[in-house]
Amino acid sequence: MRDSTAGAEHPSVICPTDCRMTAFTLVTTLNISRLLGRCPNKQCLVDPVPTWLVKSLSNTFTPILTKLVNASLVSSQFPTAHKHALVTPILKKPSLDPAQFSHYRPTSNLSFVSKLLKRSFASQISSYFGTNDLFPSLQSVYRPRHSTETALL
Repeated sequence: MRDSTAGAEHPSVICPTDCRMTAFTLVTTLNISRLLGRCPNKQCLVDPVPTWLVKSLSNTFTPILTKLVNASLVSSQFPTAHKHALVTPILKKPSLDPAQFSHYRPTSNLSFVSKLLKRSFASQISSYFGTNDLFPSLQSVYRPRHSTETALL
């Protein structure tokens, strides 16, 4: 297949557009409350408070998390305190030699707050791309109601 397409022109993946996302929209406590409801109860050792506790006391934590997310959106900076991850090496396949470092893949365990920040940014970017028809027509990743099945159809 590679040989038969070697001289072919590269497909255009950049669509010119007049759309510009100039700023993020501030989130509300309702936005954060919904995000909290959809978050799994996973946590990281760097989390100061267990995720289940944040979710069970959402009335207390939601306003705090809303202020944190909005401060990050306004300043266009991700808080330094949440840029840390615990990296754990995981053996790629059980049959591989555990003595070889190349047989491992790193997995990063991020704090709950950093995941919440990422989800709030991602939802706005995804919404913007969807509203302005900026996703490639055959892209299925990061799009609601799109799967590999819909791409094949």
